[in-house]
Amino acid sequence: MQTAITRLSLLESMKIWQKRATVSVVLIGVLVQQSHAMPANVYREFGNDHGLTNLQGREIVPSKYPYIVYVDHGLFLLSQRNPNPDQRFKCTNEKILINRNGIKLKTQVPLNATFEGIFWLGEKAGNNKNFVPDTLPDDALLKFRIDQNSGICDKDGNIVLPASFPWIGTAREGTAVVRREDNKLFVFDVKSRQQNEVSSEVADNGVGMAFGEGLAPFRNHRLTGYIDTSGKVVIAPKFNWGLIFEQGQAFVTVLNSDGKAASGAIINKMGEIVSPPTLAVCEFYGDYAVAGTGAGKVGVVNRKFEFVIQPEYETLLPQAAPYYSEEDAWSLHSKSPLFFYALKHKGARPAVLSVNGTILFELPEAVHLPNWPPHVRNSVIVCPVWIDPNHSKQVFLNMQGKEVAAPYSTLSKSESVKFREIAPGILLKTIECDDALYRAKLRKSGCVRPITP
Repeated sequence: MQTAITRLSLLESMKIWQKRATVSVVLIGVLVQQSHAMPANVYREFGNDHGLTNLQGREIVPSKYPYIVYVDHGLFLLSQRNPNPDQRFKCTNEKILINRNGIKLKTQVPLNATFEGIFWLGEKAGNNKNFVPDTLPDDALLKFRIDQNSGICDKDGNIVLPASFPWIGTAREGTAVVRREDNKLFVFDVKSRQQNEVSSEVADNGVGMAFGEGLAPFRNHRLTGYIDTSGKVVIAPKFNWGLIFEQGQAFVTVLNSDGKAASGAIINKMGEIVSPPTLAVCEFYGDYAVAGTGAGKVGVVNRKFEFVIQPEYETLLPQAAPYYSEEDAWSLHSKSPLFFYALKHKGARPAVLSVNGTILFELPEAVHLPNWPPHVRNSVIVCPVWIDPNHSKQVFLNMQGKEVAAPYSTLSKSESVKFREIAPGILLKTIECDDALYRAKLRKSGCVRPITP
């Protein structure tokens, strides 16, 4: 997941769970809030100092923040470091909202509350992806926190939902699932500001529930179903897993008769499987999906389930389109992949294929598919290349397959300073914390035992 604890970087490290890319974003948000439960490498990120620059390295925000996340629409959420030196690896609850020009946006919340983030940026932002505000729109809604619970207020700090919700989900399509202190779930509508109680059939804590085309997946006794915006169950929980709907279809996995292995399928809004029963489908990215026919080989099908790349490959891995914000990640499956990483058979040279199957270029022979696949970061392809069975290095390729230097490596002469594109045209500048300080933190937290002579 890289140099800062952002939803994006966590997504990359977890590979967005492979089969539930969009839903995991919400769980990432929970992990960020519960820093005490984070793994050791995440402690390291909170100890680092993060700032923002343009692509040429010109400072937008100084590197002094423990945590920066890209919200969307050119906005960034900055956590502040605990002023106590002994608490360097912890953030305060209060956050700052700035735009890509470094302008701080005024955020007003109720008395004795702390600003937690944007809940909904308003209708104009929903209709215009390029909208970048210098001030909060009149219809924007904010999340605030009092003690352990969250609430929602308008831009002037007037309470819309009181701070009685341990969990507030992502607002998509003007609706979000929220969980009250008594563990009851509600669907909150941002325009009417009304709450609809979710059906008691839904035995779920709400995490991972977000709407796509009016339906949201939920988990109930390890099975997935879907609710509508009124909170009613419209597709009973019968699938092993499921993603949000795109273009009237959703990817699900279905348990086989033995109740163990699960195969992928596509359903419509009636909950009916519309993909051929002989076709094992991976989730769609735009109009394309990797699929197999049971013969041990895979190809690529379109939304009519016609092969546009014949099933003659041992491995085909889609490279998702670039994404930065949480909303980008939720919408990931609506965009076609950039290309596919392909391996025809063991011993063959791995290659990059276009969406119609044309070989664009070959990858280094020591790239191992599918266990250690390349990925796109900072507009280049990062290839883990194995030198021997125990050691690997990173090779960087441009989009034509030519080897290039590590991106932004010339912006600093210090090895402790790293740059990564966190939003379109904006770099996260990270100054890594002192190793001794980090090890001391790990020993204190019990993650690492001190070395005895």
